[in-house]
Amino acid sequence: MEFVGPKGHVAYKGNGKFIITDKKTKSVHEISPTSLRLFCGGTGVAPHLSIVRMIAMESEAGFKCLPHVSMLYGSKNEQGILMWDELRELETSLGASNRFSLHLTLDNESLGWNGGVGYIDVEMMQAHAPPIEGALLLVCGPRPMVQLCHDSATTLGYVCLYKGKTSAAYRS
Repeated sequence: MEFVGPKGHVAYKGNGKFIITDKKTKSVHEISPTSLRLFCGGTGVAPHLSIVRMIAMESEAGFKCLPHVSMLYGSKNEQGILMWDELRELETSLGASNRFSLHLTLDNESLGWNGGVGYIDVEMMQAHAPPIEGALLLVCGPRPMVQLCHDSATTLGYVCLYKGKTSAAYRS
Protein backbone atom coordinates (compact mmCIF):
# COMPACT_ATOMS: atom_id res chain seq x y z
CA MET A 1 0.00 0.00 0.00
CA GLU A 2 1.49 3.37 -0.98
CA PHE A 3 0.63 7.00 -0.31
CA VAL A 4 2.14 9.70 -2.45
CA GLY A 5 2.33 13.39 -1.61
CA PRO A 6 3.81 16.29 -3.52
CA LYS A 7 7.19 16.12 -1.74
CA GLY A 8 7.16 12.90 0.19
CA HIS A 9 6.31 9.29 -0.23
CA VAL A 10 5.21 6.80 2.42
CA ALA A 11 4.81 3.14 1.58
CA TYR A 12 3.49 0.62 4.10
CA LYS A 13 5.06 -2.69 3.10
CA GLY A 14 3.26 -4.82 5.67
CA ASN A 15 4.23 -6.51 8.92
CA GLY A 16 5.01 -3.12 10.46
CA LYS A 17 7.55 -2.01 7.83
CA PHE A 18 7.50 1.47 6.22
CA ILE A 19 9.58 2.96 3.41
CA ILE A 20 9.72 6.75 3.51
CA THR A 21 11.23 8.69 0.62
CA ASP A 22 11.85 12.40 0.41
CA LYS A 23 11.62 13.10 -3.31
CA LYS A 24 13.32 16.46 -2.88
CA THR A 25 16.49 15.13 -1.19
CA LYS A 26 16.23 11.58 -2.60
CA SER A 27 16.75 10.18 0.92
CA VAL A 28 15.12 6.82 1.66
CA HIS A 29 14.33 5.52 5.15
CA GLU A 30 13.26 1.95 5.92
CA ILE A 31 11.61 1.87 9.34
CA SER A 32 9.89 -0.80 11.42
CA PRO A 33 8.55 1.34 14.25
CA THR A 34 7.44 -0.03 17.60
CA SER A 35 4.83 2.71 17.71
CA LEU A 36 2.99 4.64 15.01
CA ARG A 37 1.68 8.16 15.67
CA LEU A 38 -0.92 9.25 13.09
CA PHE A 39 -1.96 12.89 13.35
CA CYS A 40 -4.62 14.04 10.92
CA GLY A 41 -7.16 16.72 10.23
CA GLY A 42 -10.16 16.75 7.92
CA THR A 43 -9.73 14.53 4.87
CA GLY A 44 -6.18 13.74 6.01
CA VAL A 45 -7.77 10.88 7.94
CA ALA A 46 -8.19 8.85 4.72
CA PRO A 47 -4.55 7.78 4.11
CA HIS A 48 -4.05 7.15 7.82
CA LEU A 49 -7.19 5.05 8.00
CA SER A 50 -5.85 2.92 5.13
CA ILE A 51 -2.77 2.11 7.20
CA VAL A 52 -4.88 1.27 10.26
CA ARG A 53 -7.10 -1.02 8.15
CA MET A 54 -4.03 -2.92 6.92
CA ILE A 55 -2.65 -3.26 10.44
CA ALA A 56 -6.07 -4.52 11.61
CA MET A 57 -6.11 -7.18 8.87
CA GLU A 58 -2.56 -8.21 9.71
CA SER A 59 -3.40 -8.36 13.41
CA GLU A 60 -6.34 -10.66 12.70
CA ALA A 61 -4.05 -12.83 10.56
CA GLY A 62 -1.64 -13.24 13.48
CA PHE A 63 1.23 -10.99 12.39
CA LYS A 64 3.45 -10.24 15.38
CA CYS A 65 5.71 -7.32 14.37
CA LEU A 66 3.00 -4.67 14.25
CA PRO A 67 3.30 -1.25 15.87
CA HIS A 68 0.87 0.16 18.40
CA VAL A 69 -1.07 2.93 16.63
CA SER A 70 -2.11 6.20 18.29
CA MET A 71 -4.31 8.43 16.15
CA LEU A 72 -5.04 12.06 16.95
CA TYR A 73 -7.75 13.35 14.63
CA GLY A 74 -8.71 17.01 14.61
CA SER A 75 -11.82 18.54 13.09
CA LYS A 76 -13.33 22.01 13.07
CA ASN A 77 -16.61 20.63 14.37
CA GLU A 78 -18.31 17.34 15.21
CA GLN A 79 -20.12 17.20 11.87
CA GLY A 80 -16.76 17.37 10.09
CA ILE A 81 -15.44 14.12 11.57
CA LEU A 82 -15.14 11.74 8.62
CA MET A 83 -15.43 7.95 8.93
CA TRP A 84 -16.31 8.23 12.61
CA ASP A 85 -18.20 4.93 12.76
CA GLU A 86 -15.32 2.99 11.22
CA LEU A 87 -12.80 4.66 13.52
CA ARG A 88 -14.89 3.67 16.56
CA GLU A 89 -15.15 0.08 15.29
CA LEU A 90 -11.38 -0.08 14.85
CA GLU A 91 -10.91 1.40 18.29
CA THR A 92 -13.07 -1.39 19.73
CA SER A 93 -11.52 -4.25 17.75
CA LEU A 94 -7.86 -3.19 17.85
CA GLY A 95 -8.14 -1.52 21.23
CA ALA A 96 -8.93 -4.88 22.80
CA SER A 97 -5.50 -6.12 21.68
CA ASN A 98 -3.93 -2.84 22.78
CA ARG A 99 -2.97 -2.04 19.16
CA PHE A 100 -4.93 1.18 18.59
CA SER A 101 -5.91 4.27 20.51
CA LEU A 102 -7.98 7.12 19.11
CA HIS A 103 -8.33 10.69 20.35
CA LEU A 104 -10.75 13.01 18.57
CA THR A 105 -10.44 16.74 19.08
CA LEU A 106 -12.42 19.75 17.88
CA ASP A 107 -11.02 23.22 17.24
CA ASN A 108 -13.60 24.73 19.60
CA GLU A 109 -15.80 23.40 22.39
CA SER A 110 -19.21 22.15 21.30
CA LEU A 111 -22.36 21.51 23.33
CA GLY A 112 -22.51 17.84 24.32
CA TRP A 113 -19.02 17.04 23.01
CA ASN A 114 -17.04 14.80 25.35
CA GLY A 115 -13.86 14.48 23.27
CA GLY A 116 -10.85 16.75 23.18
CA VAL A 117 -10.79 20.45 22.39
CA GLY A 118 -7.90 22.33 20.83
CA TYR A 119 -5.18 21.87 18.25
CA ILE A 120 -2.75 18.96 18.00
CA ASP A 121 0.23 20.60 19.70
CA VAL A 122 3.00 19.62 22.13
CA GLU A 123 0.64 19.31 25.09
CA MET A 124 -1.89 17.16 23.24
CA MET A 125 0.86 14.95 21.80
CA GLN A 126 2.34 14.41 25.26
CA ALA A 127 -1.08 13.60 26.75
CA HIS A 128 -2.43 11.24 24.06
CA ALA A 129 0.54 10.03 21.98
CA PRO A 130 3.67 10.69 24.01
CA PRO A 131 6.97 10.49 22.17
CA ILE A 132 8.75 7.20 22.75
CA GLU A 133 11.82 5.58 21.28
CA GLY A 134 11.09 3.86 17.98
CA ALA A 135 7.99 5.92 17.16
CA LEU A 136 7.16 6.93 13.59
CA LEU A 137 4.99 10.01 13.26
CA LEU A 138 2.95 10.70 10.11
CA VAL A 139 0.93 13.89 9.64
CA CYS A 140 -1.71 14.62 7.00
CA GLY A 141 -4.16 17.51 7.00
CA PRO A 142 -4.46 21.24 6.34
CA ARG A 143 -1.13 23.05 5.96
CA PRO A 144 -1.39 25.01 9.25
CA MET A 145 -2.06 21.78 11.13
CA VAL A 146 0.85 19.99 9.43
CA GLN A 147 3.15 22.91 10.34
CA LEU A 148 2.02 22.95 14.00
CA CYS A 149 2.41 19.17 14.30
CA HIS A 150 5.83 19.31 12.63
CA ASP A 151 7.03 22.07 14.97
CA SER A 152 5.61 20.28 18.02
CA ALA A 153 7.19 16.97 17.01
CA THR A 154 10.57 18.65 16.57
CA THR A 155 10.22 20.15 20.05
CA LEU A 156 9.55 16.65 21.39
CA GLY A 157 12.72 15.21 19.86
CA TYR A 158 11.49 13.73 16.58
CA VAL A 159 13.80 13.90 13.57
CA CYS A 160 12.08 15.10 10.40
CA LEU A 161 12.26 12.60 7.53
CA TYR A 162 10.42 14.91 5.17
CA LYS A 163 8.02 17.83 5.25
CA GLY A 164 5.79 19.17 2.56
CA LYS A 165 2.03 19.05 2.33
CA THR A 166 2.37 16.11 4.70
CA SER A 167 5.10 15.30 7.22
CA ALA A 168 6.97 12.29 8.55
CA ALA A 169 9.29 12.14 11.56
CA TYR A 170 11.02 9.44 13.59
CA ARG A 171 12.23 9.22 17.17
CA SER A 172 15.11 6.81 17.64
